[in-house]
Amino acid sequence: MAQIIEFKKKEKKVMSRTEALVKGKLDVYRCDSCGKEFEVIDNDYPDKCPGCGLPIQNWQNSEEDT
Repeated sequence: MAQIIEFKKKEKKVMSRTEALVKGKLDVYRCDSCGKEFEVIDNDYPDKCPGCGLPIQNWQNSEEDT
C-alpha cells in the first residue's frame, strides 16, 4: 500500500516596509475619493481604500501619467 505524505504549505513571506524601501518595492497611492495616501508594499494591493472603504477598481500610478 502507498503511504500518503502531506507537505506543509509554504507561506508567503511578508516583506517589511524597510526591506521594500531598500529594494524599491514601495509605492505610494492616493485615493481619488477621500484623498488618503497609503503605501503598497511589494505589489500587495488592497481591495478597498483604507481611508474611506471604497472598492478600488483601477490602479494608476501618477508617475506613469507624466
